[in-house]
Amino acid sequence: MKHFFGFSLIELVVSSLILSFLLLGTNAMVFHALYKTESAYYFQISIAQMNNITERLRSLTNKQGVAEQVRLWNEENKITLPQGTGKVTGEFPLYRISIYWGGMPTNTCQSLTIGSSGCLHNSIKI
Repeated sequence: MKHFFGFSLIELVVSSLILSFLLLGTNAMVFHALYKTESAYYFQISIAQMNNITERLRSLTNKQGVAEQVRLWNEENKITLPQGTGKVTGEFPLYRISIYWGGMPTNTCQSLTIGSSGCLHNSIKI
């Protein structure tokens, strides 16, 4: 009887160990999914903000007021994105719009970067 009880205890410890590894794997998948969801959320917000400034620039009848629209847009970027900032370069009617978030350095971001920090660029003709 004593031998049977000891064998069951070993089985219980081994099965608990296996279950703990399975739960750790599940937690890792959940955290990875949350990270990807956060990245997708910031990317979607940055696209919406790009569309926002594009429509603002198109609503201007001439090149007057661009600086004011960019200032207002950057105030929204700071609210909607972590460390969000944007810049508009070029002259009427050709503009290059860039948006950065999450502490992405503005001078090193040359292409689309997505994540908890990233950047997005677009060129428009009005």
